[in-house]
Amino acid sequence: MSYNKIKILVIHNRYQSNNIGGEDVVYENELLSLREELGFENVYCYEVSNDNINKLSLLFNIWFSLKHFNNIKRMVNHNNIDLVHIHNFYPILTPSIFKASKEAGAKVVHTLHNYRLWCISGIFYRDGHGICELCIKKKFPIHGILNKCYRDSLIQSVLAQFSFWFYRSTKAFDSIDYFFVLTNFQKDKIRSLGIAKDKIILKPNGLGSMPSTIETKDGYIYVGRLEESKGICELLRVWKKLPQKFSITIIGGGKLERDLKEKYQSLNIIFKGKCLR
Repeated sequence: MSYNKIKILVIHNRYQSNNIGGEDVVYENELLSLREELGFENVYCYEVSNDNINKLSLLFNIWFSLKHFNNIKRMVNHNNIDLVHIHNFYPILTPSIFKASKEAGAKVVHTLHNYRLWCISGIFYRDGHGICELCIKKKFPIHGILNKCYRDSLIQSVLAQFSFWFYRSTKAFDSIDYFFVLTNFQKDKIRSLGIAKDKIILKPNGLGSMPSTIETKDGYIYVGRLEESKGICELLRVWKKLPQKFSITIIGGGKLERDLKEKYQSLNIIFKGKCLR
């Protein structure tokens, strides 16, 4: 198979448009870069959005989406896709797309943007409690439900916990040939969780074009949700001790926004709120 002739399908379940995640940005950047490198005709995409979730339909389809299974299998076969790269698959696409891609004859790669295969919050962290790995030690991890770890909702946590328990029980992830990880820390972490070393590939998130020279500046930017798990509390606690010449602009919203604004009223800490692209 010639490198120049390889055909790739990139798949992603987008977050809601009012809560765009980093995974959405990575997916868009990668799709653009691949098309620039391999040509538009060799790089396909398939995406859905949480904006279009039908709650009643989701209750039945979250276990195995036959619709997306058939769509992906047909797309891979029809276009002779060699490699399928899946970013986020939950909750609309479901792991059915892994099976569909594999049955159609493509190699299947999944980027682990988080740890949701083992933890329904995806981050091994609970606000106010720090690092939490209770669920990885249990056959059926009830703690994720009791602590409302999925979107701080008991109902959604029940559905998420049962669905991922079902995925693991039915070996839904066995169709994945390789896992992309973002850091060496993550590589070591998922090896400890049972993923074979030869199935893990380190692929940090890419950037667009960079300036040829980088100047030293005193201004910095934080972009992300304002939640304890993002490290914003620790960042601002340290920043408050820095000289006033070092300024930081905080871009993003979240449940801590009001409290942080009240606590850190300083000329060198500037809150801009959520900024739409």
